[in-house]
Formats: sequence, C-alpha cells, structure tokens
Amino acid sequence: PGLEGRPDFEAARLASSAEAARATRAHRALFPSLNLSYSQGQIETGGQWESEWRTSLVLSIPLFSGWEDVAAYRAQSETARQAELTLEQLRRDGLSYQRAHQENFKIGLQTAENRERVLVTSQRLLKKNLLRSQAGRASANDLLVERGREAQAELVAVEGWARAHAALVQLYHAFGQSVRGL
Repeated sequence: PGLEGRPDFEAARLASSAEAARATRAHRALFPSLNLSYSQGQIETGGQWESEWRTSLVLSIPLFSGWEDVAAYRAQSETARQAELTLEQLRRDGLSYQRAHQENFKIGLQTAENRERVLVTSQRLLKKNLLRSQAGRASANDLLVERGREAQAELVAVEGWARAHAALVQLYHAFGQSVRGL
C-alpha cells in the first residue's frame, strides 16, 4: 500500500488538482471564447401556444486590461506549482516515514519476543530454585533474589510488548489507517 489512504496525502493531492484547474481556467481567460446558447419555450399568441426557439452565439475577446489577466494567470500558475511541489514533498517524506515505521515495528516486535524468551527462562530458573529450596540446597535469600530477577524480566517483557503495540499504532497511522478495527 502506498500513500493513497493517508488523509494528508489525499488533501494535498486534491489541492494540487484544484490549483492546476484554476491555473488552466486563468490561462483560458487570456484567449477569446465562443459561447453558444439556445432556449426553447412556449408563448401564447391569440389563444394558441406556439413553440419559440432562441439561439445566440457570443464571441468574447479579452482586450488589454493593464496586464491584470496575465498577472492573475502567472500568480495562479505559481500557486499550482507550489501545490504540486508540496504534494511531491509529502510523497517523498511519506514513503520514508512509512519505511521508518515499518522498521520500528519489526524491531519492536523482535525485541518484545526476545524479552518474552528471557522471561520464560527466568521463570524456569525460579522453578528450579524453588525445587532446590524445598530440597534444602538453596536458601530463602537465593529464592528471593531469583524472584526479583523474574519480576524484573516480567516488567521488561511487558514494556517490550507495550513498545511493540505503540509501534504498531504508529505504523497504522503512517499508512493512513485506523487502529479501531484491530
């Protein structure tokens, strides 16, 4: 998926398209125009209805207006160009932003999984020390130290998953998607 789903990109794309259309309209205003119009109607004459057709052909030739039309066209052309440049900058930044958040999510997920493995190992060591303590080969102090390590590993694992979830939210936002559907 590209940038098409992102609201900021869509707004910039529509703004660029609108400014280009305005520039085209300003350019067309510099040249003569020919307009054809017609109408049909019913008129009552002497108690009878008759069809009436009217057609007109209008040629409009813009005369010299102190370069106002040319200045308006140039200003609108520059506005359209600026909107196009803004869109291109957003495209480049957006793709980079998406790649960065994809990488952050991969790293966050990998870190969370590694921390989870450390937690499992720590829990296994705590169980072994508990068995050693019950057999009289480890002191309560050793058991307390091992319990502290296991609690610390659990806290670190939870923090890892929290960071991975935050990275997932950022990844969804980078692609212009809502996390409500997760």
